Amino acid sequence: MAMPADADGPVLVVSDDSIVRELLAVILKRRDVKVVTASSRSQALALLDSQTFRACFVDARAIAVEGRELLADLRGRDCCGRLVLVADERDDELLSSAMAGGAAAILTQPFEGDAVTRVLALLGGRRP
Repeated sequence: MAMPADADGPVLVVSDDSIVRELLAVILKRRDVKVVTASSRSQALALLDSQTFRACFVDARAIAVEGRELLADLRGRDCCGRLVLVADERDDELLSSAMAGGAAAILTQPFEGDAVTRVLALLGGRRP
């Protein structure tokens, strides 16, 4: 089993949308963050079994498609430091459910580099 995440560890980006996944990965890499990507719940869980992440950025659509199980899976593991939900728009029901499910922050699309920087600062280890 993986050890608890450290502040300089990699970030996991989970999205079944390759554009969202790669755009977020590029923005994070430009901020000197190590990034690992997953395109599905099963791929994310396999990665979580093999390494630790300081944060997991999860596309809300991935949660909607694969159910709330992914949030529960991430919440139940010590190997994912903080959970950030990436959402298309402000859906109060989804946001409330995500926060209750353990999300530390919400990143609303369309997102920009500054918003990602603020989320990283909120999570610790990076200044805005």
